[in-house]
Amino acid sequence: MLALPAGVWVATQWGYTPVFLATAAAPLLAVLSVPGLPRRASAPQAASRHRVVAGLGKCLAHAPGGDLLRVDGAGFGPLQNATLVLMYARVPAGGEDTVSALWNAAYDLGMAAGALGAGLLVTVIAYPATFVLTAAVMLPALVLVHRDRRL
Repeated sequence: MLALPAGVWVATQWGYTPVFLATAAAPLLAVLSVPGLPRRASAPQAASRHRVVAGLGKCLAHAPGGDLLRVDGAGFGPLQNATLVLMYARVPAGGEDTVSALWNAAYDLGMAAGALGAGLLVTVIAYPATFVLTAAVMLPALVLVHRDRRL
């Protein structure tokens, strides 16, 4: 939430070079955490895609709001990461590539559908009503939060 406005401020004060350097360095710093990550046993090569996809379907059905609670702002990053981690945790080892592909497709499609839907609504009912309606549409996702006790 702070990086975007801070980046704009830094760019206007000192130019784009510090912003580009910081955005290049930040992901590289994450590499330092890799040795501390827990290891999973390798799955046998015979792990079927059917099992992976079935596990993903179960995960998406029980994710805490999935793409609906993206509540943009403070909830965006944490839920983005939480849903991906939940999906990784619920598939057999070796299914990470499928998780990544499906999560990214769902994320991109959710963003596109949300932007299109909100854009169409704004032209009809204006911004305040669109925000209220968006909040109301997200309320049923709270049921999913309570359904999954493994969180």
